[in-house]
Amino acid sequence: METYKLDEIVVDILNARLADEYNAERFYIAASIWCDLNGFERASKHFVDEYHDERRHAHKLQKHASDWNIALTLPTVSEPQPEFESLTAIIEMAYKMEYALCEAYQNDIKAIDTEYPATEVFLSKFIKIQDEAVTSYSDMLKKLDGITTKFELLMLEKKIF
Repeated sequence: METYKLDEIVVDILNARLADEYNAERFYIAASIWCDLNGFERASKHFVDEYHDERRHAHKLQKHASDWNIALTLPTVSEPQPEFESLTAIIEMAYKMEYALCEAYQNDIKAIDTEYPATEVFLSKFIKIQDEAVTSYSDMLKKLDGITTKFELLMLEKKIF
């Protein structure tokens, strides 16, 4: 008996989000290393946790696809390793990345337009995850408003992370 498989539109969406999740993982690995090298130990630990979360998200996408008899395409590394100027810049970049990913998941749900209810329900969980990430980084940015020196950042690091 032949088993049901996800339609091509859904596979394309899942492959795109898989690439996004792995790119986010790489971003947070680089952010963690930068923070570690620049004395931001709490921030470094936070970004370690973030890159583990991104890997879990990628695995969830892969599991959903394999449950529907599809193997997603593991993405190649296409994004250059980001270069960071400051902890504030990392947080700003993380905020933009998480916001873009939230929008991508929202657009994906619109694209499948209830034609694929199992995937729609599955992807809606990622919108909640992304919403929490966007809110978290937005809150960090509010706390960083007006902070310009490394000393101020180090003093504020405990409250942010």
